[in-house]
Amino acid sequence: MSNKKDAAALLLPALAAMIAAVPAAAWSQATPPPQQLVRVEITGSSIKRIDAETALPVQVITREQIQKTGAANVEQLLQTISSISSSGGLNSSSTAGATTGGISAISLHGLTSIRTLVLLNGRRIAPYGIGFTNDSVSVDVNSIPLAAIERVEVLKDGASAVYGSDAIAGVVNFILRQAFKGLELTGEYGDTTQGGASLKRASGVFGFGNLAVDRFNVMAVGSLQKEGTLLGGQRDFSKQGFNAINDTTSGNTFPANFAAADGSFGSHNPTAATGCVPPYSVLDPFKNPNACRFDPAPILELVPASERLSLFGSAKFAITSDVQAYAEASYNKNKIRTIIQPVPISDQFALPPNHPLFNVAPYNGNSTIILQSSSVYYPTAYVKSITGGATPDLLIRYRAAGAGNRDLVDISEAPRFVAGVKGATAGWDCGRRLEFVFFQPV
Repeated sequence: MSNKKDAAALLLPALAAMIAAVPAAAWSQATPPPQQLVRVEITGSSIKRIDAETALPVQVITREQIQKTGAANVEQLLQTISSISSSGGLNSSSTAGATTGGISAISLHGLTSIRTLVLLNGRRIAPYGIGFTNDSVSVDVNSIPLAAIERVEVLKDGASAVYGSDAIAGVVNFILRQAFKGLELTGEYGDTTQGGASLKRASGVFGFGNLAVDRFNVMAVGSLQKEGTLLGGQRDFSKQGFNAINDTTSGNTFPANFAAADGSFGSHNPTAATGCVPPYSVLDPFKNPNACRFDPAPILELVPASERLSLFGSAKFAITSDVQAYAEASYNKNKIRTIIQPVPISDQFALPPNHPLFNVAPYNGNSTIILQSSSVYYPTAYVKSITGGATPDLLIRYRAAGAGNRDLVDISEAPRFVAGVKGATAGWDCGRRLEFVFFQPV
């Protein structure tokens, strides 16, 4: 027993010396300090929480991911998101005889842009205007400068309980770059291998001040972008509007087709036998061989020419460590030029009663031109070869090629100013802001 006591008496001082020799850093590694959690706002919720707490399907697209997409504008960026559908949305390109006014509006799950809410830094954006969209909700996403976006949060589930009925399909929240310090200049040029839809873009970001050290930060972003036209005739899949399955040609041509007003015969064209006259008159093998057709496909714009100017500035000042004053100002100007085919004039297109040519000869209440046999322009011999001798009045189906293509330019300007104070004080987390948003489509 005495031997054991003597051994313990010798070991205890040695063990104490070894423990004292262990560096303090080793003990600190064994017991790591508690992790500091940063609370943020989650799109689609009124409650501030950490990102991992949310149960809603929020997809976040970071700035690095945005740059890797090679998107020229916000519309192209959002086309990479599977939940955003082309059904119910609007894009800046046009269809035959129509224009969208240059708006690019998005639709989640095909529920239209009326049910998809678009936010900028968690706040609503002024709508594009009722004149083109027939609603007071749809937002032109291309008015948001791509160079200023830090990330995009897409809430793929409905959030009407938080925002209202315009968020039934979900929410797309654009978070702009915050507290940037330094200078960043970017220039881009792009073209397609087959020509058309070229891109030129220059952007710059400048900021100074550190909120943590200087208690302020000022940032400015500018972007100028030009996109070239892409015509249907520049691609094999769209250079022709007729095939065995589908036919988008028109019977209103130059030189004009004609048909009997009494219905005794359909569309004919004297030039069909010798070959129709392109580009406003082509022979369509799937239609009446005695008539020419107008094929708008080669001259329609798959991508219209556009110019976009975006300016954004922000200033932040830390009143205290928990209270911050801020101001944001932006100005966006979009110019879209859409060129479509010449105006058709025929019985197939009615004029509205308020049209200046309504009930004015020779239009007779619509855009019908009736050619009588007494006219010096009446093709008497050709008509008699069809009818065997009768010369009925003719319906003229004409394309106003002499007036040229229709050239439409849509210009929209969107100035915006926001100022406010946010933070936590006296146990309350709140914010107050004053916001002015103007929108002026031309």
